[in-house]
Amino acid sequence: MPAPGLKRWVGPLVLSGLAVAATAGQAPGEWLQWRRDAQRTGYSPAAGRIVAPAIVGQAELGGVEDWLVLTPAAVGEAPVELPARLQPFDRAAARREWGLDRWLDIEGTGEPEPVQERSRERYFQLDPNETRYDRVFFESTREKTTPATDTQRGWRERRVDGQWQRLWTSEPDTVYEQPMVIRADADGDGREDVVVTVHYRIMAFDVETGEKIRELRYSNYRNYGEVHAADLNGDGRPDFVQLVKFPAHLEVILNTAEGFEVAWFEDVMRGRITDTENSLRTPFNPIVDVDGDGRLDVVYVRYNQRGDGEWHTLVLDALTGETKHEIPGFVAREIVNMGPDGRAWIFGTRSDGRFIPLRGGAAMHEIRDGEARLVWEAAELGWCDWLPNPWHDARSASIYPKSRLAVSAERGLGWLHRAGTDGVEQLVLYRFAGDETREVGAAGLPGGEAVAFREQTGELLVRTTRPKADFSGQAWGLASRLVGTEELAGRVDAPVVFREADGAPRVVVPDLLGGVVCLDLAQPDAPRTIWRRPGLGMGSGRGAVVARGEGDVRFPTFIEADARGAARVVQADSAGETRWTVELPRTPARLNMEEEQGGIAQLMALPLQSAGVDDLAVTGLQSNLHSGFTIALDGRNGEQLWRQERSGRVGVHNAEGVLEVEARGYGGNWPFAGLPRADGTEDLVSAFPDIIYTADGRTGEFTLHHCTQFGTFMDYDAQGDVYRNKASFYAIPIVLPEGVIYGGCPYVTGLWRVEDAFAGFQWRTAYHAPLYHRFPRPMQVAASLGEDGRRQLIGWEYAKGMLTCRDLLEGDLRWTLAIAEGEAGDSFVGCDLDDDGRDEVLLCTPQELVAIGEREGAGAILWRLALAAPCHEPVVADVDGDGAAEILLPCDDGRLYVVGNQGSGQ
Repeated sequence: MPAPGLKRWVGPLVLSGLAVAATAGQAPGEWLQWRRDAQRTGYSPAAGRIVAPAIVGQAELGGVEDWLVLTPAAVGEAPVELPARLQPFDRAAARREWGLDRWLDIEGTGEPEPVQERSRERYFQLDPNETRYDRVFFESTREKTTPATDTQRGWRERRVDGQWQRLWTSEPDTVYEQPMVIRADADGDGREDVVVTVHYRIMAFDVETGEKIRELRYSNYRNYGEVHAADLNGDGRPDFVQLVKFPAHLEVILNTAEGFEVAWFEDVMRGRITDTENSLRTPFNPIVDVDGDGRLDVVYVRYNQRGDGEWHTLVLDALTGETKHEIPGFVAREIVNMGPDGRAWIFGTRSDGRFIPLRGGAAMHEIRDGEARLVWEAAELGWCDWLPNPWHDARSASIYPKSRLAVSAERGLGWLHRAGTDGVEQLVLYRFAGDETREVGAAGLPGGEAVAFREQTGELLVRTTRPKADFSGQAWGLASRLVGTEELAGRVDAPVVFREADGAPRVVVPDLLGGVVCLDLAQPDAPRTIWRRPGLGMGSGRGAVVARGEGDVRFPTFIEADARGAARVVQADSAGETRWTVELPRTPARLNMEEEQGGIAQLMALPLQSAGVDDLAVTGLQSNLHSGFTIALDGRNGEQLWRQERSGRVGVHNAEGVLEVEARGYGGNWPFAGLPRADGTEDLVSAFPDIIYTADGRTGEFTLHHCTQFGTFMDYDAQGDVYRNKASFYAIPIVLPEGVIYGGCPYVTGLWRVEDAFAGFQWRTAYHAPLYHRFPRPMQVAASLGEDGRRQLIGWEYAKGMLTCRDLLEGDLRWTLAIAEGEAGDSFVGCDLDDDGRDEVLLCTPQELVAIGEREGAGAILWRLALAAPCHEPVVADVDGDGAAEILLPCDDGRLYVVGNQGSGQ
């Protein structure tokens, strides 16, 4: 019979094997992947001897960063010297000098100050007779508790003597999804109004009163993209062009005397957020006259325009939406009037299927005599781009950051990258003059990237990153000036810990310089580098894994980027020598969600074919959030076992309001957990957004799935019919012998169990949505904190606003502890830290490492350790080989700290 609370499951597979030990095949002191094991338990069976915690060692994983200026100059070859010693500089002053931050005289007192803006919070000089700036702010649905009923407003504020005063507040409204705020004269009275686009509509508000003076509801789509105001038809009124990435669509809204009206609407994805076959990108300046006919065009880039799996740059008539010109296999980045007689040149990159190289493929086109023609290209060069401050233009807004190319029409110059060797990359300066185009300068630098660019002079502000050692390079045609050198800081990914065949522990962790490092921490205060080779971290603690081979051999596995920025999966032996490599030539190595370009999200090691021998699951995105894919690789040789791109079905309404069934992505950036089988192999379980499913590890095929949708939990039978509802989840599974915990869930948590032909929740907390669209964190941990031997689930619950401890099997609340949400960290970790037979739980606040235990039936903070920088993913493992566990802390200052017991040497 099912345990209390279980519901009968009508599905194709009976799961078994949950009682298999989650840590099988791992030595107690090892920590082989994110949250230690494929089950994501976050629990270390290795006990420590930590009573009085202290930092007993650290490993430097950063280096130094230099800011230097490269200036075009008629000079020959000259050295570029970058010293090992630090040369601190005023970074804020440098950013201001180069216009990277916006400084405004907010109160009109003659004292500018830096301001932070976003698409829905803008500073405008609204009174032409004053120098002051007012702030216009619109609330977002995403900040509301119940977005379907809560109202949102906008307002205009003025600061006087340091105090903000509300000048007006708009009437309450609903569904202000991602407001984008610009200025334009919407009603033709000569004054610029406040224009706002939100989910499915555009509105205009009187700048003096806040009264809504115009509104047009014209779709049921989101507006995740950009909006621009421009007079498209020459009537003196600004019209509006909106280009949206998710779900992809673009439209022109004409601003007539009667009101707003849709001139045309291009529905790229037809509202289907799961569509991976169609997407769009935009150049930096998409509203330009490209072909010189005196009329503005709309330029954008569309994937799979002809069903050919290629990107196409399209030039549309701004008033009709008709395609005037098309350039296949080319991604426009910026349009610059650099050609003869001021003709527009389209600067961009040659694409390879869906893949857009980060390095290489530079090309330029022009529209001449009614045709798109190639002006110049260089396959070995890639454009040098930089991020300007986007808020200087009051007539444009974008949710996403938009990069510019370092090209100057005034000087006829442009900067590019050329791949180098031994960590040295060339920044190359070109002079563009049709057939006379040529290289006029170059500098060899350690990983140089552009920070800012001056069009008037062609100067480039460059940031380099390198080890703490002197660097000497060469340049020609350029003068260089060092602004300063500072320590390179940044978030370190969580390390993994494994044992060599002789029992020696090794720590593998990505550094901040594009490498993966293997460390010997036998003496924590004197770390030793065993090997270092190229490799990447992937954020959220998912930087590298260690796969178990036959005979208890360990194989570090990680992601590496090729010269174009494409991914390869690399497995090495314990000495750092390559064992096998799998090329993924059309997948970016680094995940790029803002540009919706996709990339690798995570690696996972688990036994898909044979007990105790790990294979690899590689997950990533092809484009947007729902474009997830997973590739299973044979751990022995890297051969592909299977690939899956679609998970379960979801009912959604299309553009015509008809309910259709879509399939979400498979894996993506949402971590799987391994679901043990009775034979020692493992299946997969996932809580991808909207989908909770299990899959056969040998094939990737579904074994069962649930479909969720913000507030309801709909179970489908084999025919796809809904037959019951429960609360929704948005979570990461934690697989335990007792069942599956949907960890880190912001809405609800519970223990899901499967017994024979029955499945359901043993217990779950009441559904609670504190804020719209929260993401999982922090991850809970199961541990035995009390003296009764029972296991508990320790986590942070939004419904209670504090840390909670629940009985794992029954769900009963055991105790609570007052920990603020911002102090709960990313991940709880469990271990018997002091070897007293009872577990403790670790969490990282922004300032401290905190150990929590149970004393006399209540939660208690046992100790606190101040941190030099915020840490996020503590790891508990035996790193010095003495049989007792230490704590590894990857921190935001580029260091990996070792925590042991004070005065004990461990």
